[in-house]
Amino acid sequence: MSPPTQWLARKGDEVSDMRWAPMTGATNLVAGDWRSAVSAATYDRHNPASTDDSIGRFAESGLADVDEAVKAAATAQPEWQRRGAIARGQVLAEFARRMRAHADDLATCLTREEGKPLAEAKGEVLRSADVFDYFAAEASRPVGMTLASYRPNVRIQTAHYPVGVVAIITPFNFPTFIPALKLGPALLAGNSVIWKPAPATPATGMMVTELLRGSGVPDGVIGYLTGTTAELGAGLVDHPGVDAISFTGSTAVGLAIGTAAARRHARVQQEMGGKNAMVVLADCDLDRAVRMAAESAFGGSGQKCTAAGRILVERKVLADFAAGLTEAAGRLRVGNGLDAGVDLGPVVDAAPVRRIGAAVEDAIRQGAKVAYDPAREPAWDGGHFVGPTVVTDVAPGMRLFDDETFGPVAVVTAVDDIDEAIAMATSSYGLTSAIHTSRLSAVYRFAERVPVGVVNVNQPTTGVEPHAPFGGVLLSGSPHRELGPAALDFYTRGQTQVIAVD
Repeated sequence: MSPPTQWLARKGDEVSDMRWAPMTGATNLVAGDWRSAVSAATYDRHNPASTDDSIGRFAESGLADVDEAVKAAATAQPEWQRRGAIARGQVLAEFARRMRAHADDLATCLTREEGKPLAEAKGEVLRSADVFDYFAAEASRPVGMTLASYRPNVRIQTAHYPVGVVAIITPFNFPTFIPALKLGPALLAGNSVIWKPAPATPATGMMVTELLRGSGVPDGVIGYLTGTTAELGAGLVDHPGVDAISFTGSTAVGLAIGTAAARRHARVQQEMGGKNAMVVLADCDLDRAVRMAAESAFGGSGQKCTAAGRILVERKVLADFAAGLTEAAGRLRVGNGLDAGVDLGPVVDAAPVRRIGAAVEDAIRQGAKVAYDPAREPAWDGGHFVGPTVVTDVAPGMRLFDDETFGPVAVVTAVDDIDEAIAMATSSYGLTSAIHTSRLSAVYRFAERVPVGVVNVNQPTTGVEPHAPFGGVLLSGSPHRELGPAALDFYTRGQTQVIAVD
């Protein structure tokens, strides 16, 4: 990626109010200044499709950086709150406009860091702008209630106020969209925010952060800390000046954050892992189900918490479904996301390549069969690539069936009927699901009996819209929803006001 100063130079007057520090370690934003970590430590990030392509050098932040950022955020928050919701919404609307204006540059940076194809990256950026537009519009929604009282000359009303300083911790797989789910409602509610991005996608987050500042977010209201260590995340969660933590990532880390937050009674929002079931019944449109399964299992190289983790196919159509999915996988082109015609980019780094391969080998040893595994292409050399893979005869007890794969592997299991499908779809995870059928009775039975946050009917397991509540249950999430009108609840504290009017 070009240094940020070069990126700005190509944009002219529209971004003349924006300031960048070159990506040589001064990548933390604290109190309106881009700076290095207090320790001066750094880490390097490279393109996962071509590891000799350096993205840059980034601050390796620690506890001292957390403390500085929290103090700056706490100082800036009251004035941001006093601006009022309408003014804050106007800032978010301006940011959405700027995000669309710079969508090509943001998408290029995103693809270089995360790996997804350029068209997919641009789509993510534009959907992120939609989220900010949605929350900008929420500024004009009525808030609170007026209630009658049993007592004469008494009025009861409710109000909502920002919680204060919010830490948001985001993953690599959607480096603009998932932050949008959190930054939008947190800032609209009047909070200040400290954002810790995934270590793999710091430059994309820098771009987003500077565009926010250029849209009118005051110095200190948005803080940005890069780093790779568990100490950084733990420092944010444990800091007494952080009032709330919103986290998206693995279940193990999310549960640890919840435990740590509970020790000091800080509020926490967790969107965690999923092992999402897609059920394919014999009475469905099979061609459509194959398309939706390929999208759910392979899209984003499978690196989605909403990906189809297990595809449960009624036995009488299993052979035709597996053949169709194998054919669909064979049509996908894997390569550098910046190249034209690429459908799947790399996975984020070397560790998933090893983990995914080990899980497939473990399933084969236990009797599973690989229906499709593409030959390795010479163009994959020098990158972290996993081709779209179809594995059949996968059974409970195998890692591929039980654990989140987070890679482009379609896990196919035969079931005899809807009841067996429901039993196999039910697990300790509860994020999303999908059922493909022409029977409304099967849809309702599935929705009532499988505990998940989102049920999709004749759709992929993936897909989120700004105005629809999103979130999981069980080990996939906390009760606090993201998106939709209820998204603001987590970022505000409610108050009941009882007022004598005589």
